Amino acid sequence: MTFTKMQGLGNDFIVTDLFNNNLLLSNKQILEIGRILCNRHFFVGGDGFILISNSDIADLKMIIVNKDGSEANMCGNGLRCAGLYAYKRGLVMKKDMTFETKSGVRRVRILDDSVEGDMGKPVIGTNIDLDNKTFTLISMGNPHAITRVNNIYVDFEKIGKNISDKLDSNVEFIEVTDKNNINMRVYERGVGETLSCGTGASASTMFTYLNGLTDKSITVHMRGGKLDVSYEDDEHVYIKGPVEEVYNAAIDAKKVLKLVNNNLDSR
Repeated sequence: MTFTKMQGLGNDFIVTDLFNNNLLLSNKQILEIGRILCNRHFFVGGDGFILISNSDIADLKMIIVNKDGSEANMCGNGLRCAGLYAYKRGLVMKKDMTFETKSGVRRVRILDDSVEGDMGKPVIGTNIDLDNKTFTLISMGNPHAITRVNNIYVDFEKIGKNISDKLDSNVEFIEVTDKNNINMRVYERGVGETLSCGTGASASTMFTYLNGLTDKSITVHMRGGKLDVSYEDDEHVYIKGPVEEVYNAAIDAKKVLKLVNNNLDSR
């Protein structure tokens, strides 16, 4: 099985497709393959596994698997990585393309020095008080719980995991620098802390904009780098930033499938 290791601001993914790999897989097998391959100690390692295939409603379809083997509804950096992967391999012959995701159809544009992803319309939820903090719930096709803090590093891992487990949500701590910049740290459900998160940056931008803390087009600074985020007139949030292919490789598909089936049979 051939694959490409890709990253967007340190958010890394194992990306492959069913056009160049003749594999017949059930959904349970796909999820288990993702869990196995994302293990950084015994296999490739990554925040997620992305499988690209045909779609009846978009140019392509992407399945996103978290490193714990759960399926993600949406992933902003994963979407941008999938777009560059598909374009460079001729799976699509245009720089403006669409992907079917579990959260609906999302658009990707390949630009000169970056990749832009359409995160769709945000859904603003309620405020919840937990661990002596107020979290605002915002969905970008996947759930986010956002809080403003004076220091994004204080008690982040402990509180981030606790809130993520309680709310079954991604969690963002943000610091507002000025009207055009915020700092963000993210704990992703099913993954843990990641160096960046596209949907988290989108949700955090909506949080600061709606609370009058920033403009609607800002730069979100994360541990893996910075992402340009904008809330446009079509009421969609767009993210733009670098994407990189780290390396291309292959792994013995028979070995992986044997391990997958053994794991599934033992459950």
